Amino acid sequence: MKMNPLSRRRGTTLLEVIVALGIFVTVLVGIMQGLIATRNYVGEDEIRNDLELEGLRLLKEFTGDLGNSAWFHVEPLPVGTITLPVLVNKPVPMLVSPEILPNVGKGAAGAGTTDWGDQLDFVKLRLKDLTALSPYELRVHTARINLQSSVATSLDQFLTAKSANNLIVNEEWSPGIDEDLEPYVWPVFESGKAALTFDQNRCLASPANSPRLYRYIVRAIPGTTNGRMVRQYSNGPGLSYAAIPTHAVLLTHSGATITPPAITNTPNPWIDDVILSDNIKATNDPRFPTLVGTPGLRFDTNLTDPSLSPNQVRITVMLVRTPVNSNDGTVVRRVIQTSVAMRSITYN
Repeated sequence: MKMNPLSRRRGTTLLEVIVALGIFVTVLVGIMQGLIATRNYVGEDEIRNDLELEGLRLLKEFTGDLGNSAWFHVEPLPVGTITLPVLVNKPVPMLVSPEILPNVGKGAAGAGTTDWGDQLDFVKLRLKDLTALSPYELRVHTARINLQSSVATSLDQFLTAKSANNLIVNEEWSPGIDEDLEPYVWPVFESGKAALTFDQNRCLASPANSPRLYRYIVRAIPGTTNGRMVRQYSNGPGLSYAAIPTHAVLLTHSGATITPPAITNTPNPWIDDVILSDNIKATNDPRFPTLVGTPGLRFDTNLTDPSLSPNQVRITVMLVRTPVNSNDGTVVRRVIQTSVAMRSITYN
């Protein structure tokens, strides 16, 4: 019987199997590497978009706060009034009066402003009828004036018109008095207590009867290299900034709230109002060797940068985040910057 010469080639040799497996593995590795690279790129791009949206949200918070704040400036400064001393724009701001605020805090490491960025202390104008112990209570109520439903009152009806709760008249004023020293009318600042007198509304000296002081700060997040930006408030700071304690409870996640204690005669504590971001770059973040010394949160006013106008605050925020499953040290960075013009109020 004659044997078919092809019958011996119907099987596959071991060498052919090895070569085939080698080609298959090579192709598979190439596909996997491509998928991983694509996934990393998509992940980084998503983070960039997330940080972009976070930056826009932060800008909205800043403009909402500082747009309803006030920068009081008098040029030249009248004799006998509070001056703008060297203490302004230092880690320990002068708390004699809201007239010197907002204050940019810049200082050495250990003062709480360099390791995690600048801080900004400010007061807000009262724009709602409600006086609440917590700013959170104010945010759940609508604004006092609705221009779509409220109708302006004619001048001949001023005696029966609704009073403007965001203005207060100086009870001590009399004709002929120096209005630089004793203005006739004054804006009302947000406060945890109602019915402050003209002098109490104008001064932070009495912790029990004082405007509410706000500040933006950045603090460390345990176990990470990022900083956490928080807006805090004190319902009565008093005159010694260093004497203001910090509330024992701190916010650890967005959406949480803290019930403030009752207002006392001693400096009332800093209380976390809201967490604004958990992605602030540390000043000396080793992941950015060319940016060591650059704070992740920076505030500037005319007193720190003369190129700004007297009623402007420039804000620079550097957001960073590490992609999930990133093993190559990749860190996504986003920088946002804006200048906010406050309600400029002068009384000269």
